[in-house]
Amino acid sequence: GKYALEAAKLMKWIDPEIKLVVCGSSAFGSGWIDWNRTVLSYLKDHADYIALHTYVGDYAKDYYDFISMTLDVENRINIVEGLIRETLSKTRRTSPIYIAFDEYNVWYRAWTDQKLEEVYDFQDALVVAQFLNCFVRNAQIVKMANMAQLVNVIAPMKVDDGKLWLQTTYYPLQLFAKNCRGTSLRTYVACDTFNTSRRTGVPYLDVSSVYDEKEHTIIINVVNRHRDSAVEADILNQSALFGESADIFQISGGDLYITNSIEKQNVKTVKNKITTGGGSSFRYKFPPHSLTMIKAGIR
Repeated sequence: GKYALEAAKLMKWIDPEIKLVVCGSSAFGSGWIDWNRTVLSYLKDHADYIALHTYVGDYAKDYYDFISMTLDVENRINIVEGLIRETLSKTRRTSPIYIAFDEYNVWYRAWTDQKLEEVYDFQDALVVAQFLNCFVRNAQIVKMANMAQLVNVIAPMKVDDGKLWLQTTYYPLQLFAKNCRGTSLRTYVACDTFNTSRRTGVPYLDVSSVYDEKEHTIIINVVNRHRDSAVEADILNQSALFGESADIFQISGGDLYITNSIEKQNVKTVKNKITTGGGSSFRYKFPPHSLTMIKAGIR
């Protein structure tokens, strides 16, 4: 802690404009909270971000356990946000400390023999979408979130024989990057739930939403975790009326384990348009194991 503190002082003295990211825990055993508290305690007057990272995998070959793993991610974000608040209560600084989620992904199959080149399936894309939902919901504290590798190594894009092709996980990243600009909205979700060997009461619908003031649109991102059934939901806006129609961007499919390849894009985004009726609510049926982004104008 003392070495890190002196290094931080020197770096800030040389360039007061730089942003310092301190190293939070990437292993979440019994002592990870103490590690983060110690790091923040030493560097509370100099740190701008504390970094977290998490990789997940379907080691148990259990769909519902895998598809709900981002609940752990959100819990860790909430805990670290509490640690930051505790830390800031012990210093006179008025500037914030944020979380930088600087590594995240699905990674559990490809190791040295495979040159770390994961081949992602449709199920993996749904988990990446839930990482993104988690970051949007916690945008008040998560100000930076990025995959550490983008091409070939545990990556959404691959190059084979000089040709670029897109893995299944590319499509949720592309949708969120292009459309989720603006202000994260607090969204209330009431739906049926399921249990796993590790969790109880997991909602079938995982939801985030964003208001784009510049375009006067609301973007609603919904992962239906149900493996077999569509979920119909009423979507209510308490602050405005929807436009007469909305764009639907959807990633869905019958086979959870289907992959893309250089020859064929089996998993990709499909765009459609629906009529909302122009009122404060409308109904939509989310297909089983799917990601749906609804982009609706408001008035």
